[in-house]
Amino acid sequence: LHDSINRLCYPYRRGVEKTPILPSTAETTMDERRHVAVDPAEAVHSPLHIESARIWKMIPRDEDTRPPWRREYDCGTVPWNDVDSPDEYRRSAEHFRVRSDLEVIERSCFDSPYPAEHRVHQQRVDYFESIPVADVIDEAFETVCRWHPVGKLVDNVKWAKLSRKMRFLSNVKNSKHEIDMAFVRHNLDRKLDLKRFHAIFEDIASTQHPSLPAQEAVSKVVWASIVMLPDVKKMMWNEAKRMSIEVEVRRVCAQTRIAARVRARQHLARYLEAKAAAVVIASRVRQ
Repeated sequence: LHDSINRLCYPYRRGVEKTPILPSTAETTMDERRHVAVDPAEAVHSPLHIESARIWKMIPRDEDTRPPWRREYDCGTVPWNDVDSPDEYRRSAEHFRVRSDLEVIERSCFDSPYPAEHRVHQQRVDYFESIPVADVIDEAFETVCRWHPVGKLVDNVKWAKLSRKMRFLSNVKNSKHEIDMAFVRHNLDRKLDLKRFHAIFEDIASTQHPSLPAQEAVSKVVWASIVMLPDVKKMMWNEAKRMSIEVEVRRVCAQTRIAARVRARQHLARYLEAKAAAVVIASRVRQ
């Protein structure tokens, strides 16, 4: 791995042996061949910023079991700051009688490419699936209603468009017929309100995953489909970011309060010790 990174950063370097370095000669050739992957000083002079580079694991597409939203996040294409969202993080919050600046907390929670067990701060990706499924379906309903022509209900044309985009029941035979029949069973005057929109997702989930419990089946359909709608995805990442910042600010305030209590006890112990010593000294002087 180190050899690959070194060749990537210095593709035109001459005079470097391509044969592997034996352990017995590693010390003698250390000055001649320095790896940017392990040498911070060499990384500074590298034409590539190796400290911010990512190493990709290449696998066939069929073996990639990640949901679409996770693939997009791992590729680094999910923006951190949404220009359309309100600037609600530029304020402070108070917990345990400690006030903390949320702008500083937000910088601490910035996306990190490290595994969960190696992270120090909260990450929004860990809270993405913690958003209630009902809220996701509600946002999807509002999004579909805003499609042209804008309305307050979802008609059969918008439902057909959503089904094609999300590829509902793609693993079921006669999927188009099943989708149309689901709409027929739940529509009222060829339209869906919010309650019927929830019901049709439960119907589709039970058809696509008949062996799973109802709630689990709905969650599986939602995380694999409508979370990729642009407006829904934007809402979910903003909500996941807000949740991660809320947890992080409570942790920081709790740590600050605990540290303050520990310091207070230490100062009190030192004060009592000094006071006792002063009393003893004063009594000895008076004698």
